[in-house]
Amino acid sequence: MSSFKQLQVLKQPKPGQILTDSALYWKDYEFPTIINEYGGINHIDVSEVKPNYVVATHASRVHIYDSYKKTAIKSFSFSENAYSASFRRDGKLMCVGFDSNHAKVYPIMEEQQKDMDLEEAESSGSAAKPKKRPLRKFDDHLGPVHVCKFMRNLYQVMTASDDAHVRIFDLATSSTIMKLKAHKDYIRSGCTSISSDDLLLTGSYDHTVKMTDCRINSVVMSVDHGEPVENVLMFPSSNMIISCGGNSIKIWDVLKGGNLIHTMINHHKTVTSLAFSHNYKYLLSAGLDR
Repeated sequence: MSSFKQLQVLKQPKPGQILTDSALYWKDYEFPTIINEYGGINHIDVSEVKPNYVVATHASRVHIYDSYKKTAIKSFSFSENAYSASFRRDGKLMCVGFDSNHAKVYPIMEEQQKDMDLEEAESSGSAAKPKKRPLRKFDDHLGPVHVCKFMRNLYQVMTASDDAHVRIFDLATSSTIMKLKAHKDYIRSGCTSISSDDLLLTGSYDHTVKMTDCRINSVVMSVDHGEPVENVLMFPSSNMIISCGGNSIKIWDVLKGGNLIHTMINHHKTVTSLAFSHNYKYLLSAGLDR
């Protein structure tokens, strides 16, 4: 019998053993806690300050959850549909848009609510009773307010409505600071810059995404997404923006006047939501497909 040299068998790594940076990132997350709401959720926002409350807007209700205990800590019920409940950066206030053409601001901290109740009790001479009444109410739109966000300076509120107008309200006086017809159709998405007090972004069913400078009360950049825009995001530097509509997600360069950088088509149906990770390195999208 002839002799032979034994070969060393190469062992291939099993699937899942090689962990990329992306895999390690998602592995750090805990198993999700599922909470059933009373209707379709139209908006979710997370407070930037601890304990990082989460607010969910659905139908005529707004629920605030503790992200650590994973339980509801505060609930608001209204007589009409609510939209776009969003926290202020300091986590002390929340703004909400409504079907009846107005937006409201509510205090989140119990101390603020107690002070409001005590002031009302002193003026009326009766005992203070706990209420959930708004701190401010903004009435100037002619259609349902689907977008409601705080500006970076904390003292102004941006709203956008089905009347195709964008407005800036002063939190101290409830007066209108800016009024602009930025689009030709319903405005269903918008955000404010976290690096500038004067820039805001809106997306409309007229297929366009527009950036507005509040200092000149004018649109400074407009891009055509090609389909009704469902959601928009702005990078922290305000140098790039992201839009979604139809089954596509598009990234635009603001410094080059709205030049299209990249298009992603990873969904089979309409993409409805976009969100950044905490470090802005990952993009999360949600759509009507399963």
